[in-house]
Amino acid sequence: MANDDDFILGGRKTKKSSSSQGSPRTQNPRGGSNQSGIKLGAFPNSNMSFTKRLARDMAIAKRSSGRRTYAKPSKPRTGRFNARGRGRSALAAGIGPNRSWQTFDGSNIRYRSRRAVVKVRVMKLRGGKARAAYSHLKYLQREGAGVERTEDRDLTETRGELYGPDRFAEYDDRDFLERGEQSFEGRGDPHQFRLIISPEDGVELARDVYGGPPNLQRQTRKLMEQLSEDLGTRLDWVAVDHFDTAHAHTHVVLRGVTHDGKALNIAGDYIAEGIRGRYEEIITHELGLKCEMDILDDLARETKLNRVTTLDRAIIPRIDAASSVIDLRAGSFRVHPDSALNRHLLIGRMKHLETLGLAQPTDKGRWQLERRTFETLGDMHRNENITKDMSAAMKRAGIDRMMQLHGREAPHRKITGRVIGKGLAEDESSGRLRLIIDGDDGYVHAVETGPETRASEARIGSVVEVGPARLAPVDRTLLERANALGMDMPIYDKTFHAMELEKGQWTSARALGEGGRTISPISVHKLAHTLPA
Repeated sequence: MANDDDFILGGRKTKKSSSSQGSPRTQNPRGGSNQSGIKLGAFPNSNMSFTKRLARDMAIAKRSSGRRTYAKPSKPRTGRFNARGRGRSALAAGIGPNRSWQTFDGSNIRYRSRRAVVKVRVMKLRGGKARAAYSHLKYLQREGAGVERTEDRDLTETRGELYGPDRFAEYDDRDFLERGEQSFEGRGDPHQFRLIISPEDGVELARDVYGGPPNLQRQTRKLMEQLSEDLGTRLDWVAVDHFDTAHAHTHVVLRGVTHDGKALNIAGDYIAEGIRGRYEEIITHELGLKCEMDILDDLARETKLNRVTTLDRAIIPRIDAASSVIDLRAGSFRVHPDSALNRHLLIGRMKHLETLGLAQPTDKGRWQLERRTFETLGDMHRNENITKDMSAAMKRAGIDRMMQLHGREAPHRKITGRVIGKGLAEDESSGRLRLIIDGDDGYVHAVETGPETRASEARIGSVVEVGPARLAPVDRTLLERANALGMDMPIYDKTFHAMELEKGQWTSARALGEGGRTISPISVHKLAHTLPA
């Protein structure tokens, strides 16, 4: 039987003090003595404050009740997918070719490794988001994305071909996604990795020496085999090669699950650097090092492109922030020794921007750029791609009409028509949908929307109605209060709104809930986000 002096406090057994000497005297900081001998905010015979003691005992109680508690990480999160996932050991051992310039036999000709761009997006699938995965894979296999060789050995456009780890197997997108839906006892895969792999020499890399159609399948399979070794698990993936853009590239969809049915978590640094490094190793081994003269030829072609280029990324840091002026005069221009850029390439790029009205010469070797120069270039490239998709959709539908592009926002008026094209917007990994609609107003419209809307249910040939988004009452209230400040850009200030409510200048008290309970206007404001629209 427990001793009567024992008692339980917060789930721990503690002993009462058995001292018979009475309470010790403690010196009062203001003079005199404290007869009780107990400091305020502290337990007897303890130097732990009451707050810390209470927090400790609450944590013990949680553990004893079976609730799990998680310790705060010692280092702040980097914002990447998982800083402690798979691939860290491979990254620590060193990944990627030597990216510096190399010379041979004392020659002045420099060489460097082949380069590639790899974009990785982690898509959450649970919570009703699995439907977008079907749309994504269907779009990757769209008509015109691939190429095939005809009997007279000419290349023609065809549908994107889905392939996977086995060279001789046929892959079906529905089977692949159903495996993901049935995992984790029917809850489905928690996430999915979507990779876009774009080598700088994609056309040369895709050549087939056996006379078949161009493809990047061999390099993709080598990459995924290497990733499987680095991550320590067998990977389940499918891929599609695209040849409908200036650079041949590959889309890879990787299930977020290991071979033993656990969630696949990849270290953020491996996602950012490791995948690209492995792919550059593969293509450099296959094509060899690249000569500096070939690199300069590629950069020279970029001077005339209406999109953000490598040259533009070199121009941006050289622009004076205050005046938006770039100085490319001989005495002012400096370039890193490892860079292939030179002053003449950047001058050629500035002259092209001048023809587009995005830059104005101030004097010899100096240009002033418009504030939104590179945003405008991005919009031009995006609109060019949309126009190309719309033209292809109209060609397939056998119609010829005027076009209207509505940007990323919802259209300002209602549009009714037949869907003649459907695909993914942006960089094909965002999940946003684009519908091409043959409207009853005589125009063909390109409208973008999120994957969670009913637009994802529309099929080619469906009749749809698309209109501006409808504002909920709370949204109208926020917009009204933002406009009431009288500023150039509407800004919602909750302090200003609360002051108006307290003064009763905007609304009166309302009766809410059962029994007609009356609450104040400021309470209405605080509860606005919890009320149904």
